[in-house]
Amino acid sequence: MTREHGWRLARFACLVFALTAFWYGPALFGLSVESARIWFATAHLVGPLLAAALCVLAALRSEGGDRVVWFSFAAGSALYTGANALFVTNTLTGQAVAFPSLAEAAFFAMGGCFAFGMSKYSSRSLRITSVQIYNFLLIYCALFIACLFLLHFDIKHSVLGPAQTAVAYLYPALWFSVLAFGILSLIFFDHGKRSLPLFLLVIGIAAEAVADFWYVRAIMNGTYTPGGMTLLLWLSTTGLVALAAAEHLALIRRAGLTQSALRRRTDAGIAQAALPGIVIAIFMLSGSLSGAFGRNWEYVAFSSVLGLIFAAVAALREYAVIRSHEALRTEAEESREEVSLSRRRLAAVLESTSDAVVVFDRSMRVEYFNENAVSALEGVGAPGLGASFTEIFPETSFPGALVRFRSAQSRQEPMEYDALLSGPDRWLSINGYPSNGGLSIFFRDVTEQRTARERMAHLAHHDPMTGLANRMKFSEELQRCVSLETPVSVLLIDLDNFKDMNDTLGHPLGDAVLVEIGRRLQQLMRPGNLAARLGGDEFAMLIFGQQDRIALGAIAERVLARISAPIALPNQTVRVTASMGIAMDDVADRAELVRTADIALYEAKRDNRGTYRFFDGAMEIRLRERTAIIADLTAALGNNEFVVHYQPLYELASHRICGFEALLRWTHPVRGLVSPEVFIPIAEDTGLIHQIGAWVLRTACTAAAGWPADVRIAVNLSPRQFRDLGLPTMVARVLEETGLRPNRLELEVTEAALLDDSGSNLDIFAQLNRMGIRIALDDFGTGYSALSYLQKFPFAKLKIDRSFITGLPDSESSMAIVSAICSMAHALSIRVTAEGVETRDQFDWLQTRCNEIQGYLISRPVPAGRIPDLLAGKR
Repeated sequence: MTREHGWRLARFACLVFALTAFWYGPALFGLSVESARIWFATAHLVGPLLAAALCVLAALRSEGGDRVVWFSFAAGSALYTGANALFVTNTLTGQAVAFPSLAEAAFFAMGGCFAFGMSKYSSRSLRITSVQIYNFLLIYCALFIACLFLLHFDIKHSVLGPAQTAVAYLYPALWFSVLAFGILSLIFFDHGKRSLPLFLLVIGIAAEAVADFWYVRAIMNGTYTPGGMTLLLWLSTTGLVALAAAEHLALIRRAGLTQSALRRRTDAGIAQAALPGIVIAIFMLSGSLSGAFGRNWEYVAFSSVLGLIFAAVAALREYAVIRSHEALRTEAEESREEVSLSRRRLAAVLESTSDAVVVFDRSMRVEYFNENAVSALEGVGAPGLGASFTEIFPETSFPGALVRFRSAQSRQEPMEYDALLSGPDRWLSINGYPSNGGLSIFFRDVTEQRTARERMAHLAHHDPMTGLANRMKFSEELQRCVSLETPVSVLLIDLDNFKDMNDTLGHPLGDAVLVEIGRRLQQLMRPGNLAARLGGDEFAMLIFGQQDRIALGAIAERVLARISAPIALPNQTVRVTASMGIAMDDVADRAELVRTADIALYEAKRDNRGTYRFFDGAMEIRLRERTAIIADLTAALGNNEFVVHYQPLYELASHRICGFEALLRWTHPVRGLVSPEVFIPIAEDTGLIHQIGAWVLRTACTAAAGWPADVRIAVNLSPRQFRDLGLPTMVARVLEETGLRPNRLELEVTEAALLDDSGSNLDIFAQLNRMGIRIALDDFGTGYSALSYLQKFPFAKLKIDRSFITGLPDSESSMAIVSAICSMAHALSIRVTAEGVETRDQFDWLQTRCNEIQGYLISRPVPAGRIPDLLAGKR
């Protein structure tokens, strides 16, 4: 790195440090609100004041036009300081800041100074060409209109008065125009060593333009508050102006920079010729983004007037260009030999071009054609010198062609269209260029391009896998219904457990299932309705016209029944079920049909997969409640709202407490005690169960480490936790951190954790067993019980669900089931725990059949502080 680069990097680092100190200073020094306001006010004054001082110094050490440039930037920065001083004084003294005020006049004068400085940076001579003026006017008009388009909604709904709104609107229009001056200078001219200061000035003005844009939107909407990102951008502007002045001073000090003529870039002519196109792009893009067309006529009318002015300026610019071209043409016409040579070259080009060319005179007789025209019109027309138009382009093959081209010739305007020729079908792209001497026609075969374009248009609106409409087409059709207020119902369809099926079958067969589902949906669609694949395994249907619940229910039943029919795949047959949510526009807002159908779909999946649900307002209330619980649950750990209680496990043989089961409790500051049946399923659905489960395990193991060595701790694992391959590692880390021996830890899982009967489950069990941890099967006898689980998985204990214990000892069926479970478990050397024991009769009956009991008869769940009393026999 050279010394020059080192100093430049140091100056840039100073700027970054200053902006960082401004942004983080109040928090770093712990400033009060009043002190922070003074801190920001000081920065708001010091920044532009420093920029003004450096610009004055740069002007004093410069020569000629450079001196004018930097004095202009110094004047603008000084005006900036003065305007800021007015705002700061009012803010610190608690006075209301009027808008507009004298400060606005200073800000606009500042913009004028910067615009003048930019123009002089680009042109140091007093002479300014008309083309340059038109370029600047084009850009200014386009940006003026663009800002009108982009801010039209804010202007229309502005909380300010008309005059205040007009003043506010001028801010971004002014600064984006100043920015354009600098960008044009960078594009058109090579400034040599002066490029870096100009680049920094352009970036600084860009920051000012963006900040003013958001500031204007905020004050029009009545939401502006001092500070924030706009203030940081404003300070960045003054910082970059100061840095630009410092770079200019460094150039003077290092190289004795003197006034020199600017060198126009070699490609500047191309850029200047492209300028009208760029301006039109800005104009059209801003209009499209604003959404003004077709809705806000007062803005469209005003912008149209501005557009006429813009067009007039564009015409004047092009007129200036044409005048210069005419001068060149006059010089060329003076040389007949050059004209003749040009004609011969043109003929050579027409012969070598890939287009077919036919030239007609004023009477529409052929005076020239190339060989490509003969090939292209073979079997259709016969080109020949003197042939008439209809002989070349017969009406049977080119209907209406003669009328089209005579009209173009009379208007003296170019025209183009595509013609379809039959037998075999092919498309020709035909372009006609009339002149005083006749008509030139260029045409080519575009069959392949048109076919590809039609294919792309089809793919843009259809799913390539199933051929159904895609999300874009679905949204467009629904939006059309909303715009036209056409009755429509939305049916959202989601395949049940498709991810598991896709992982099991493999993606190729999973794709085959999706293709078949798409085919079935297409077959079920009546003309006029729409079936779409929105992505993945999510499909949708639009049912147009007024429908009642009975009719839509019948459609839903047919669709779900058709989806669930067997699907034949290579070497196997599979069945797929789906859930459906239905939203009718007489129940939900038509613009919100997709969202409300999605809510109904969620209810269908939550209640009973393989069915459908209609949206109603209660669903949205439940969803909002669930969303609120999710938000509260996310913050519950950090807010210390969770606590673990412990329920004793009583060993019948030794008549003592042999362990405790850890039970999670959530005390919400507003809701109070939230049932685990409410928040545990939500934690599982959102994935929060991993974080919460790890906290429960660590808390329980920490507590158990202080108990007697023969007292165990049992912790429940969610099925979702058990499918985590990192579970053994997490458990080992907790045991190591808490110092609890592995043989004192029992992990309880429900049968739902075993539904995924895969090698990963067996591997997790094996790892936990090797660590010496006991695995207990909780709630045995409910859900999906299967004796095969007891062979495949190494359980140390079965816990009989409380629903079987409640009927003891009066219910014969309960006694039979409990006896059978105990006998089977003992035969397999598995311990048995009875849950929910509440009476002495239940205790006596279970005395000789189970190893352990658990329930209110022994103790309710208690906080950790009560455990020593329970172990000592105190209640």
